[in-house]
Amino acid sequence: MAMQFTPQQMTGFAGYGDRTLIGNWSEDIQLKEDRLKSFVEKAERGQLLSQTIHAKVAQHTTPLSITPEHPDGYIHFDDKVVLQCVDHNGFLSVDLDDVEKVPGLPKKVIPTCASATQPMLRNVWRIVRVQAPDDQLYPAEEADVLHYNQPFKLVLNEQLCGDGELALHSEAKTGTSWSKISKNQEVTAVDRGTADLVWKPLYIDMEHRMEMEGMPVKANVAVILHHVQTNKPLCSQKANIHINDFGPEWEVCCFDDRGTGTKKRCLPELPPNHWGFITGPPAQGAPRKPIDRKKLTQEQASVVVEKVRTKLIQRGGNGFRGLTRVLTILDDNGNRKLDKYEIDNGLQTYGLSLLPEELDAIMKAFDDDGNGQISVREFMRALRGPMSDRRVNLVRLAYAQLDIDGNETVTFDEIRQLYDVKKHPDVLSHNKTPDMVLQEFISAWDKDGNATITFKEFCEYYEDLGAPIDNEDYFELMIRNAWHISGGTGVAANTSCRRVLVTHNDGTQTVEEIKNDIRMKPDDIAAMKQNLMQQGITDIKKIQLYS
Repeated sequence: MAMQFTPQQMTGFAGYGDRTLIGNWSEDIQLKEDRLKSFVEKAERGQLLSQTIHAKVAQHTTPLSITPEHPDGYIHFDDKVVLQCVDHNGFLSVDLDDVEKVPGLPKKVIPTCASATQPMLRNVWRIVRVQAPDDQLYPAEEADVLHYNQPFKLVLNEQLCGDGELALHSEAKTGTSWSKISKNQEVTAVDRGTADLVWKPLYIDMEHRMEMEGMPVKANVAVILHHVQTNKPLCSQKANIHINDFGPEWEVCCFDDRGTGTKKRCLPELPPNHWGFITGPPAQGAPRKPIDRKKLTQEQASVVVEKVRTKLIQRGGNGFRGLTRVLTILDDNGNRKLDKYEIDNGLQTYGLSLLPEELDAIMKAFDDDGNGQISVREFMRALRGPMSDRRVNLVRLAYAQLDIDGNETVTFDEIRQLYDVKKHPDVLSHNKTPDMVLQEFISAWDKDGNATITFKEFCEYYEDLGAPIDNEDYFELMIRNAWHISGGTGVAANTSCRRVLVTHNDGTQTVEEIKNDIRMKPDDIAAMKQNLMQQGITDIKKIQLYS
Protein backbone atom coordinates (compact mmCIF):
# COMPACT_ATOMS: atom_id res chain seq x y z
CA MET A 1 0.00 0.00 0.00
CA ALA A 2 1.54 3.34 -1.04
CA MET A 3 2.07 6.02 1.62
CA GLN A 4 -0.29 8.97 1.37
CA PHE A 5 0.86 12.48 2.32
CA THR A 6 -0.94 15.78 2.41
CA PRO A 7 0.17 18.56 0.03
CA GLN A 8 1.57 20.43 3.03
CA GLN A 9 3.75 17.44 3.99
CA MET A 10 4.93 16.97 0.39
CA THR A 11 6.14 20.56 0.30
CA GLY A 12 7.92 20.23 3.66
CA PHE A 13 5.49 22.35 5.64
CA ALA A 14 6.43 22.12 9.33
CA GLY A 15 3.10 23.27 10.68
CA TYR A 16 1.71 19.74 10.78
CA GLY A 17 3.20 16.87 12.81
CA ASP A 18 2.11 13.54 14.18
CA ARG A 19 0.01 15.32 16.81
CA THR A 20 -2.12 16.88 14.11
CA LEU A 21 -4.45 14.15 12.96
CA ILE A 22 -4.50 15.04 9.31
CA GLY A 23 -3.32 13.06 6.36
CA ASN A 24 -1.37 9.83 6.90
CA TRP A 25 -0.13 10.83 10.40
CA SER A 26 0.51 7.23 11.55
CA GLU A 27 3.34 6.94 9.02
CA ASP A 28 5.20 9.85 10.71
CA ILE A 29 4.99 8.09 14.07
CA GLN A 30 6.26 4.85 12.54
CA LEU A 31 9.17 6.66 10.88
CA LYS A 32 10.26 8.19 14.21
CA GLU A 33 10.04 4.83 15.94
CA ASP A 34 12.11 3.16 13.19
CA ARG A 35 14.79 5.82 13.45
CA LEU A 36 14.97 5.48 17.22
CA LYS A 37 15.17 1.68 16.95
CA SER A 38 17.99 1.96 14.39
CA PHE A 39 19.86 4.41 16.64
CA VAL A 40 19.58 2.12 19.68
CA GLU A 41 20.77 -0.92 17.69
CA LYS A 42 23.81 0.96 16.33
CA ALA A 43 24.63 2.29 19.80
CA GLU A 44 24.51 -1.25 21.23
CA ARG A 45 26.88 -2.46 18.48
CA GLY A 46 29.18 0.58 18.86
CA GLN A 47 28.54 1.69 15.27
CA LEU A 48 27.58 5.30 15.92
CA LEU A 49 29.92 7.82 14.27
CA SER A 50 30.83 9.36 17.63
CA GLN A 51 31.61 5.90 19.06
CA THR A 52 33.72 4.99 16.02
CA ILE A 53 35.77 8.20 16.26
CA HIS A 54 36.20 7.80 20.02
CA ALA A 55 37.43 4.21 19.61
CA LYS A 56 39.84 5.25 16.85
CA VAL A 57 41.26 8.12 18.90
CA ALA A 58 41.70 5.79 21.89
CA GLN A 59 43.55 3.27 19.72
CA HIS A 60 45.76 5.81 17.93
CA THR A 61 46.78 7.51 21.20
CA THR A 62 47.75 4.31 23.00
CA PRO A 63 51.15 4.98 24.66
CA LEU A 64 54.12 3.24 23.02
CA SER A 65 57.73 2.99 24.15
CA ILE A 66 60.49 4.40 21.97
CA THR A 67 64.13 3.37 21.82
CA PRO A 68 66.24 4.70 24.73
CA GLU A 69 69.21 6.83 23.79
CA HIS A 70 72.15 4.58 22.92
CA PRO A 71 75.40 4.78 24.93
CA ASP A 72 77.16 6.28 21.89
CA GLY A 73 74.47 8.97 21.54
CA TYR A 74 73.78 8.15 17.86
CA ILE A 75 70.70 7.10 15.91
CA HIS A 76 70.73 3.41 14.90
CA PHE A 77 68.75 1.50 12.29
CA ASP A 78 65.58 -0.14 13.64
CA ASP A 79 65.34 2.52 16.35
CA LYS A 80 61.80 3.55 17.20
CA VAL A 81 61.70 7.35 17.44
CA VAL A 82 59.34 10.29 17.21
CA LEU A 83 60.10 13.05 14.71
CA GLN A 84 59.62 16.61 15.91
CA CYS A 85 59.49 19.75 13.78
CA VAL A 86 61.36 22.73 15.21
CA ASP A 87 58.96 25.32 13.78
CA HIS A 88 55.99 24.41 16.00
CA ASN A 89 57.25 21.47 18.14
CA GLY A 90 54.65 19.11 16.61
CA PHE A 91 55.32 15.39 16.05
CA LEU A 92 54.92 13.59 12.72
CA SER A 93 51.65 11.64 13.12
CA VAL A 94 49.00 9.78 11.11
CA ASP A 95 45.25 9.20 11.14
CA LEU A 96 44.58 5.90 9.34
CA ASP A 97 41.10 7.09 8.32
CA ASP A 98 42.40 10.35 6.83
CA VAL A 99 43.12 8.93 3.38
CA GLU A 100 43.27 10.07 -0.20
CA LYS A 101 41.49 7.61 -2.50
CA VAL A 102 42.29 7.59 -6.21
CA PRO A 103 40.52 4.99 -8.40
CA GLY A 104 42.89 2.23 -9.44
CA LEU A 105 45.63 3.21 -6.94
CA PRO A 106 46.35 2.09 -3.35
CA LYS A 107 45.10 4.41 -0.65
CA LYS A 108 47.36 7.16 0.67
CA VAL A 109 47.28 8.08 4.36
CA ILE A 110 47.74 11.80 4.99
CA PRO A 111 50.36 12.49 7.72
CA THR A 112 50.24 15.61 9.87
CA CYS A 113 52.19 17.16 12.73
CA ALA A 114 50.37 17.07 16.06
CA SER A 115 51.13 18.12 19.60
CA ALA A 116 51.69 15.21 21.98
CA THR A 117 52.76 14.68 25.57
CA GLN A 118 54.18 11.19 25.03
CA PRO A 119 55.03 8.69 22.28
CA MET A 120 51.95 6.87 21.00
CA LEU A 121 50.88 4.56 18.19
CA ARG A 122 50.19 7.36 15.74
CA ASN A 123 53.55 9.15 16.05
CA VAL A 124 56.21 6.46 16.54
CA TRP A 125 58.30 5.62 13.47
CA ARG A 126 60.95 2.98 12.83
CA ILE A 127 64.17 3.80 10.94
CA VAL A 128 64.73 1.12 8.29
CA ARG A 129 67.96 0.61 6.35
CA VAL A 130 68.03 1.00 2.57
CA GLN A 131 70.92 -0.86 0.98
CA ALA A 132 73.45 1.43 -0.72
CA PRO A 133 76.98 0.96 -2.20
CA ASP A 134 78.50 3.31 0.39
CA ASP A 135 77.51 1.02 3.29
CA GLN A 136 80.84 -0.80 3.05
CA LEU A 137 82.77 2.45 3.62
CA TYR A 138 81.58 2.90 7.21
CA PRO A 139 83.62 1.46 10.13
CA ALA A 140 82.52 -1.97 11.36
CA GLU A 141 81.56 -0.56 14.79
CA GLU A 142 79.18 1.85 13.03
CA ALA A 143 77.52 -0.73 10.77
CA ASP A 144 74.09 -0.16 12.34
CA VAL A 145 74.46 3.61 12.85
CA LEU A 146 72.65 6.13 10.63
CA HIS A 147 75.03 8.58 8.95
CA TYR A 148 74.52 11.88 7.21
CA ASN A 149 73.56 11.38 3.53
CA GLN A 150 72.82 7.67 4.15
CA PRO A 151 69.46 6.51 2.69
CA PHE A 152 66.75 5.15 4.97
CA LYS A 153 62.98 4.66 5.22
CA LEU A 154 60.56 5.82 7.89
CA VAL A 155 58.07 3.05 8.62
CA LEU A 156 55.08 3.43 10.91
CA ASN A 157 55.06 1.06 13.88
CA GLU A 158 53.48 -2.32 13.20
CA GLN A 159 51.18 -2.13 16.25
CA LEU A 160 49.08 0.46 14.43
CA CYS A 161 49.39 -0.83 10.86
CA GLY A 162 48.77 -4.50 11.61
CA ASP A 163 49.96 -6.84 8.86
CA GLY A 164 50.67 -4.03 6.37
CA GLU A 165 53.63 -1.65 6.37
CA LEU A 166 53.08 2.08 5.95
CA ALA A 167 56.17 4.11 5.02
CA LEU A 168 56.59 7.85 4.56
CA HIS A 169 56.27 8.62 0.86
CA SER A 170 56.41 11.57 -1.50
CA GLU A 171 56.32 12.10 -5.23
CA ALA A 172 56.71 15.01 -7.61
CA LYS A 173 53.86 17.49 -7.71
CA THR A 174 51.42 16.87 -10.57
CA GLY A 175 48.04 18.11 -11.71
CA THR A 176 46.32 15.53 -9.52
CA SER A 177 48.78 15.21 -6.64
CA TRP A 178 49.63 18.09 -4.30
CA SER A 179 49.32 19.02 -0.64
CA LYS A 180 45.79 20.24 -0.07
CA ILE A 181 46.54 23.30 2.09
CA SER A 182 49.82 24.78 0.86
CA LYS A 183 49.66 23.31 -2.68
CA ASN A 184 53.26 22.09 -2.31
CA GLN A 185 54.63 18.60 -3.00
CA GLU A 186 52.44 16.04 -1.24
CA VAL A 187 53.68 13.73 1.53
CA THR A 188 51.73 10.56 2.35
CA ALA A 189 52.18 7.15 3.97
CA VAL A 190 51.74 4.18 1.61
CA ASP A 191 52.15 0.42 1.76
CA ARG A 192 53.88 -0.11 -1.56
CA GLY A 193 57.65 -0.36 -2.00
CA THR A 194 59.05 2.21 -4.43
CA ALA A 195 62.00 4.56 -4.68
CA ASP A 196 59.67 7.32 -3.48
CA LEU A 197 60.01 6.00 0.09
CA VAL A 198 63.73 6.81 0.46
CA TRP A 199 64.97 9.73 2.57
CA LYS A 200 68.37 10.85 3.84
CA PRO A 201 69.48 13.13 6.72
CA LEU A 202 71.48 16.26 5.90
CA TYR A 203 73.59 18.28 8.31
CA ILE A 204 71.70 21.42 9.31
CA ASP A 205 74.60 23.85 8.74
CA MET A 206 75.06 24.42 4.99
CA GLU A 207 78.67 25.55 5.41
CA HIS A 208 79.71 22.21 6.91
CA ARG A 209 77.22 19.93 5.16
CA MET A 210 79.74 18.45 2.75
CA GLU A 211 82.41 17.70 5.34
CA MET A 212 79.83 16.17 7.70
CA GLU A 213 78.75 13.66 5.04
CA GLY A 214 79.34 10.16 6.36
CA MET A 215 79.45 11.23 10.04
CA PRO A 216 77.01 9.58 12.48
CA VAL A 217 73.69 11.33 13.18
CA LYS A 218 73.23 12.20 16.84
CA ALA A 219 69.94 11.72 18.64
CA ASN A 220 67.86 14.74 19.69
CA VAL A 221 69.69 17.06 17.26
CA ALA A 222 68.01 18.96 14.43
CA VAL A 223 68.65 17.70 10.87
CA ILE A 224 67.21 18.18 7.38
CA LEU A 225 65.15 15.19 6.14
CA HIS A 226 65.71 15.14 2.37
CA HIS A 227 63.53 13.18 -0.06
CA VAL A 228 65.96 11.45 -2.40
CA GLN A 229 63.75 10.98 -5.48
CA THR A 230 62.50 14.58 -5.73
CA ASN A 231 65.40 16.40 -4.01
CA LYS A 232 62.99 18.21 -1.65
CA PRO A 233 63.18 18.48 2.17
CA LEU A 234 60.37 17.52 4.54
CA CYS A 235 58.52 20.60 5.71
CA SER A 236 55.76 21.57 8.14
CA GLN A 237 54.78 25.23 8.47
CA LYS A 238 52.74 26.35 11.46
CA ALA A 239 50.59 28.59 9.25
CA ASN A 240 49.14 25.61 7.32
CA ILE A 241 46.40 23.85 9.34
CA HIS A 242 44.91 20.47 8.36
CA ILE A 243 41.66 19.31 10.00
CA ASN A 244 41.00 15.65 10.79
CA ASP A 245 39.19 13.65 13.50
CA PHE A 246 41.88 14.67 16.02
CA GLY A 247 41.18 18.35 15.41
CA PRO A 248 43.36 21.05 13.81
CA GLU A 249 46.90 19.84 13.12
CA TRP A 250 49.82 21.08 11.00
CA GLU A 251 50.13 20.01 7.38
CA VAL A 252 53.22 18.06 6.26
CA CYS A 253 54.63 18.47 2.76
CA CYS A 254 57.91 18.61 0.84
CA PHE A 255 59.04 22.19 0.35
CA ASP A 256 62.39 23.99 0.45
CA ASP A 257 61.58 26.80 2.89
CA ARG A 258 64.37 29.38 2.62
CA GLY A 259 62.32 32.55 2.94
CA THR A 260 61.62 34.87 0.02
CA GLY A 261 63.69 36.86 -2.42
CA THR A 262 65.79 36.28 -5.51
CA LYS A 263 68.76 34.96 -3.49
CA LYS A 264 66.85 32.54 -1.29
CA ARG A 265 68.60 29.50 -2.82
CA CYS A 266 71.79 30.70 -1.15
CA LEU A 267 70.10 30.97 2.25
CA PRO A 268 69.90 28.16 4.85
CA GLU A 269 66.71 26.18 5.39
CA LEU A 270 64.31 27.72 7.89
CA PRO A 271 62.86 26.00 11.03
CA PRO A 272 59.94 24.36 9.11
CA ASN A 273 62.62 22.16 7.46
CA HIS A 274 64.35 21.33 10.76
CA TRP A 275 63.46 17.94 12.30
CA GLY A 276 64.80 15.97 15.22
CA PHE A 277 64.97 12.23 15.88
CA ILE A 278 63.73 12.20 19.49
CA THR A 279 64.70 9.11 21.51
CA GLY A 280 63.88 8.06 25.04
CA PRO A 281 66.14 8.87 28.00
CA PRO A 282 69.17 6.58 28.50
CA ALA A 283 68.44 3.20 30.05
CA GLN A 284 68.83 3.06 33.81
CA GLY A 285 72.50 2.56 34.65
CA ALA A 286 73.62 2.48 31.00
CA PRO A 287 77.17 3.88 30.68
CA ARG A 288 77.95 6.50 28.06
CA LYS A 289 80.50 5.09 25.64
CA PRO A 290 80.91 7.17 22.48
CA ILE A 291 82.31 5.40 19.45
CA ASP A 292 86.03 6.15 19.10
CA ARG A 293 86.59 7.12 15.47
CA LYS A 294 90.28 8.00 15.93
CA LYS A 295 93.21 5.62 15.75
CA LEU A 296 95.73 7.48 17.91
CA THR A 297 96.17 6.49 21.52
CA GLN A 298 95.32 8.91 24.32
CA GLU A 299 99.02 9.27 25.14
CA GLN A 300 99.78 10.45 21.60
CA ALA A 301 96.89 12.89 21.72
CA SER A 302 98.10 14.33 25.03
CA VAL A 303 101.53 15.07 23.55
CA VAL A 304 100.01 17.00 20.63
CA VAL A 305 97.57 18.84 22.90
CA GLU A 306 100.41 19.97 25.15
CA LYS A 307 102.38 21.11 22.10
CA VAL A 308 99.47 23.24 20.90
CA ARG A 309 98.71 24.57 24.38
CA THR A 310 102.29 25.74 24.91
CA LYS A 311 102.51 27.44 21.54
CA LEU A 312 99.17 29.24 21.82
CA ILE A 313 99.79 30.50 25.35
CA GLN A 314 103.22 31.79 24.33
CA ARG A 315 101.74 33.73 21.42
CA GLY A 316 98.76 34.96 23.43
CA GLY A 317 100.94 36.50 26.14
CA ASN A 318 98.10 37.34 28.58
CA GLY A 319 96.55 34.08 29.65
CA PHE A 320 93.12 33.33 28.33
CA ARG A 321 92.52 36.93 27.24
CA GLY A 322 95.20 36.46 24.62
CA LEU A 323 93.90 32.99 23.82
CA THR A 324 90.52 34.49 22.94
CA ARG A 325 92.26 36.53 20.23
CA VAL A 326 93.91 33.35 18.98
CA LEU A 327 90.54 31.65 18.69
CA THR A 328 89.15 34.61 16.77
CA ILE A 329 91.89 34.13 14.18
CA LEU A 330 91.29 30.37 14.05
CA ASP A 331 87.56 30.89 13.48
CA ASP A 332 87.93 31.92 9.83
CA ASN A 333 84.20 31.87 8.97
CA GLY A 334 82.96 33.43 12.20
CA ASN A 335 80.48 30.68 13.16
CA ARG A 336 82.17 30.01 16.54
CA LYS A 337 82.90 26.48 15.40
CA LEU A 338 86.35 25.17 14.46
CA ASP A 339 86.77 22.31 12.01
CA LYS A 340 89.99 20.49 11.22
CA TYR A 341 90.83 22.71 8.25
CA GLU A 342 90.31 25.96 10.17
CA ILE A 343 92.55 24.67 12.95
CA ASP A 344 95.24 23.72 10.41
CA ASN A 345 95.13 27.13 8.69
CA GLY A 346 95.09 29.05 11.97
CA LEU A 347 97.97 27.15 13.54
CA GLN A 348 100.09 27.53 10.42
CA THR A 349 99.60 31.29 10.79
CA TYR A 350 101.32 30.95 14.16
CA GLY A 351 104.18 28.95 12.69
CA LEU A 352 102.94 25.58 13.94
CA SER A 353 102.52 22.88 11.30
CA LEU A 354 100.88 19.61 12.31
CA LEU A 355 100.86 16.25 10.58
CA PRO A 356 97.46 14.81 9.54
CA GLU A 357 97.74 12.34 12.41
CA GLU A 358 98.34 15.19 14.84
CA LEU A 359 95.31 17.07 13.53
CA ASP A 360 93.25 13.95 14.14
CA ALA A 361 94.63 13.90 17.68
CA ILE A 362 93.48 17.50 18.18
CA MET A 363 89.98 16.57 17.06
CA LYS A 364 89.94 13.55 19.34
CA ALA A 365 91.06 15.58 22.36
CA PHE A 366 88.79 18.60 21.87
CA ASP A 367 85.70 17.30 20.07
CA ASP A 368 83.65 15.98 22.99
CA ASP A 369 80.42 16.09 20.94
CA GLY A 370 81.74 13.92 18.09
CA ASN A 371 80.30 16.33 15.50
CA GLY A 372 83.50 16.94 13.53
CA GLN A 373 83.83 20.49 14.88
CA ILE A 374 85.22 22.14 17.97
CA SER A 375 83.28 24.84 19.73
CA VAL A 376 85.12 27.67 21.44
CA ARG A 377 84.00 26.29 24.80
CA GLU A 378 85.29 22.78 24.02
CA PHE A 379 88.62 24.15 22.83
CA MET A 380 89.16 26.37 25.86
CA ARG A 381 88.01 23.68 28.26
CA ALA A 382 90.71 21.30 27.05
CA LEU A 383 93.37 24.00 27.29
CA ARG A 384 92.28 25.45 30.62
CA GLY A 385 92.24 22.33 32.77
CA PRO A 386 90.42 21.85 36.10
CA MET A 387 88.75 24.61 38.09
CA SER A 388 90.49 26.50 40.87
CA ASP A 389 89.64 25.87 44.53
CA ARG A 390 87.78 29.19 44.67
CA ARG A 391 85.52 28.14 41.80
CA VAL A 392 84.95 24.71 43.28
CA ASN A 393 83.85 26.28 46.57
CA LEU A 394 81.44 28.58 44.72
CA VAL A 395 79.99 25.65 42.80
CA ARG A 396 79.56 23.85 46.13
CA LEU A 397 77.52 26.81 47.41
CA ALA A 398 75.30 26.63 44.33
CA TYR A 399 74.86 22.89 44.76
CA ALA A 400 73.78 23.45 48.34
CA GLN A 401 70.98 25.70 47.05
CA LEU A 402 69.62 22.69 45.12
CA ASP A 403 70.32 19.99 47.69
CA ILE A 404 67.55 21.14 50.03
CA ASP A 405 67.31 17.79 51.85
CA GLY A 406 71.10 17.54 52.33
CA ASN A 407 71.44 13.98 51.01
CA GLU A 408 74.45 14.82 48.78
CA THR A 409 72.44 14.10 45.63
CA VAL A 410 70.01 16.20 43.65
CA THR A 411 67.28 14.62 41.57
CA PHE A 412 66.66 15.95 38.11
CA ASP A 413 63.13 16.91 39.15
CA GLU A 414 64.56 19.15 41.89
CA ILE A 415 66.80 21.10 39.52
CA ARG A 416 64.30 21.14 36.64
CA GLN A 417 61.98 23.28 38.78
CA LEU A 418 64.52 26.09 38.35
CA TYR A 419 65.49 25.37 34.72
CA ASP A 420 63.14 26.82 32.06
CA VAL A 421 63.98 25.33 28.66
CA LYS A 422 61.55 27.74 26.97
CA LYS A 423 64.02 30.57 27.61
CA HIS A 424 67.03 28.68 26.27
CA PRO A 425 68.80 30.63 23.45
CA ASP A 426 68.54 27.69 21.02
CA VAL A 427 64.78 27.47 21.62
CA LEU A 428 64.25 31.22 21.20
CA SER A 429 66.23 31.16 17.93
CA HIS A 430 64.25 28.12 16.67
CA ASN A 431 67.43 26.07 16.26
CA LYS A 432 66.14 23.39 18.66
CA THR A 433 62.85 22.36 20.21
CA PRO A 434 62.33 22.39 23.99
CA ASP A 435 62.43 18.57 23.94
CA MET A 436 65.84 18.59 22.25
CA VAL A 437 67.24 21.06 24.76
CA LEU A 438 65.76 19.07 27.64
CA GLN A 439 67.37 15.85 26.33
CA GLU A 440 70.73 17.63 26.08
CA PHE A 441 70.21 19.02 29.58
CA ILE A 442 69.59 15.52 30.98
CA SER A 443 72.64 14.16 29.18
CA ALA A 444 74.84 17.03 30.37
CA TRP A 445 74.03 16.46 34.05
CA ASP A 446 73.18 12.76 34.25
CA LYS A 447 76.10 11.25 32.35
CA ASP A 448 75.84 7.80 33.93
CA GLY A 449 72.13 7.39 33.14
CA ASN A 450 70.93 7.70 36.74
CA ALA A 451 68.10 9.96 37.85
CA THR A 452 70.32 12.03 40.17
CA ILE A 453 72.95 14.72 39.73
CA THR A 454 76.02 14.28 41.89
CA PHE A 455 78.31 17.10 42.96
CA LYS A 456 81.02 15.77 40.62
CA GLU A 457 78.67 16.05 37.62
CA PHE A 458 77.68 19.54 38.77
CA CYS A 459 81.36 20.54 38.83
CA GLU A 460 81.96 19.05 35.38
CA TYR A 461 79.12 21.18 34.01
CA TYR A 462 80.66 24.37 35.40
CA GLU A 463 84.09 23.39 34.11
CA ASP A 464 82.49 23.53 30.65
CA LEU A 465 80.53 26.70 31.34
CA GLY A 466 83.38 28.58 33.01
CA ALA A 467 86.15 27.66 30.56
CA PRO A 468 85.89 30.91 28.53
CA ILE A 469 85.79 33.02 31.74
CA ASP A 470 89.31 34.06 32.73
CA ASN A 471 88.32 36.48 35.50
CA GLU A 472 87.68 34.79 38.86
CA ASP A 473 85.52 37.66 40.14
CA TYR A 474 83.27 37.48 37.09
CA PHE A 475 82.88 33.72 37.56
CA GLU A 476 81.85 34.32 41.17
CA LEU A 477 79.35 36.96 40.08
CA MET A 478 77.90 34.56 37.49
CA ILE A 479 77.42 31.80 40.10
CA ARG A 480 75.95 34.09 42.74
CA ASN A 481 73.52 35.76 40.35
CA ALA A 482 72.46 32.52 38.63
CA TRP A 483 71.58 30.74 41.87
CA HIS A 484 70.69 33.82 43.99
CA ILE A 485 73.53 33.28 46.47
CA SER A 486 73.93 36.31 48.71
CA GLY A 487 77.37 37.68 49.51
CA GLY A 488 80.49 38.50 47.56
CA THR A 489 82.59 41.64 47.68
CA GLY A 490 83.37 44.32 45.13
CA VAL A 491 82.49 43.40 41.54
CA ALA A 492 81.64 39.84 42.66
CA ALA A 493 78.82 40.97 44.99
CA ASN A 494 75.42 39.46 44.29
CA THR A 495 72.96 41.68 42.41
CA SER A 496 70.14 39.24 41.60
CA CYS A 497 68.61 38.73 45.06
CA ARG A 498 65.50 40.84 45.56
CA ARG A 499 65.77 44.17 47.39
CA VAL A 500 62.76 45.48 49.34
CA LEU A 501 61.90 48.76 51.03
CA VAL A 502 61.34 48.13 54.75
CA THR A 503 59.40 50.62 56.89
CA HIS A 504 60.41 50.15 60.55
CA ASN A 505 58.23 50.62 63.61
CA ASP A 506 59.80 54.02 64.29
CA GLY A 507 58.91 55.25 60.78
CA THR A 508 62.42 55.02 59.27
CA GLN A 509 62.95 53.23 55.97
CA THR A 510 65.83 51.08 54.73
CA VAL A 511 66.52 48.98 51.65
CA GLU A 512 67.19 45.38 52.64
CA GLU A 513 68.26 42.29 50.70
CA ILE A 514 66.17 39.10 50.70
CA LYS A 515 69.04 36.65 50.98
CA ASN A 516 69.17 33.37 49.05
CA ASP A 517 65.71 33.89 47.54
CA ILE A 518 65.91 31.46 44.64
CA ARG A 519 62.90 29.41 45.81
CA MET A 520 60.84 32.42 46.90
CA LYS A 521 57.96 33.73 44.83
CA PRO A 522 58.38 37.38 43.81
CA ASP A 523 55.19 38.50 45.58
CA ASP A 524 55.41 36.36 48.74
CA ILE A 525 55.55 39.15 51.33
CA ALA A 526 55.15 36.77 54.27
CA ALA A 527 58.19 34.71 53.22
CA MET A 528 60.20 37.90 52.72
CA LYS A 529 59.33 39.08 56.23
CA GLN A 530 60.40 35.73 57.68
CA ASN A 531 63.66 35.94 55.71
CA LEU A 532 64.40 39.39 57.12
CA MET A 533 63.59 38.31 60.67
CA GLN A 534 66.07 35.46 60.33
CA GLN A 535 68.66 38.12 59.45
CA GLY A 536 67.88 39.90 62.74
CA ILE A 537 65.60 42.61 61.28
CA THR A 538 62.54 42.27 63.54
CA ASP A 539 61.08 45.81 63.81
CA ILE A 540 59.20 45.52 60.52
CA LYS A 541 56.05 47.58 60.05
CA LYS A 542 55.68 47.32 56.27
CA ILE A 543 57.48 45.78 53.29
CA GLN A 544 57.31 47.24 49.80
CA LEU A 545 58.80 45.71 46.68
CA TYR A 546 61.79 47.77 45.66
CA SER A 547 63.26 47.96 42.14
